[in-house]
Amino acid sequence: MSTRDENFEPDFQNDMQDSDLLENDEPAKEVFQTETQSMKKVIRDQLQSDIEAFLQRGGTVQNIEDNVRADPPRKPDLQYGSGPI
Repeated sequence: MSTRDENFEPDFQNDMQDSDLLENDEPAKEVFQTETQSMKKVIRDQLQSDIEAFLQRGGTVQNIEDNVRADPPRKPDLQYGSGPI
C-alpha cells in the first residue's frame, strides 16, 4: 500500500446528512439541478467561444441536407444465423 492509502481517514464531519441523499428531498434535488444547469452553461459558453474562434480564423460552416448519409444503406445480409455457435 502507498503512504497515501495508509493515512486515509474518513471524514465524518461532512455537513451532508443521509436525508440529503434521498430522492424525495427537495433541497438535494435543487442543489443537483442548480449544479447541472451551471455545468451546462459553462459547456455552452465554451462551445460558443470555440465556434467564434473557429470562424475568426477563417473557418466556415457547411450546411448539409437532412437526407445525406455518411454510410449509405446496404442490402440485408442473408447470412444471418449461419455462423458457428
